[in-house]
Amino acid sequence: MMNNSTTNGKRRTLYQNAPAFCESVVRSSKSPDGEHIWCYPDGQIALRGTYKDGKKQGESVYYYENGQVWFKENYKDGLEHGEFIEYYPDGEIYSTETYIDGELV
Repeated sequence: MMNNSTTNGKRRTLYQNAPAFCESVVRSSKSPDGEHIWCYPDGQIALRGTYKDGKKQGESVYYYENGQVWFKENYKDGLEHGEFIEYYPDGEIYSTETYIDGELV
C-alpha cells in the first residue's frame, strides 16, 4: 500500500498489486470521516459511502465495473440500518434485506 499520508483532510491511498485506489477524508484521529470512495484502476467508482467518526454512516453504494449499481447498504453509527439491496449486472434486483440497529428483520 502506498499512501500520501495526511492526518487531516483528503487522503488518497494507492494499493500495489491490487486493482483499486481509495480516496477518503480523515480528521486528526486518522479515522475516516466524510465521503469514502474506492475506484477501479480506470477511475470508475467501485464504492461510494460515508463515515462519521470512523464508522459507516448513511448509504453506501457499490458498483460493477460497468458502472451499474451492484448493491446498496445503509448504516447508522456503524451498524446495518435500513434496506440492503443487491442487483444483477443488468440492474434487476437480486435480493433485499432490512436491518434495524444491526439486526436482520
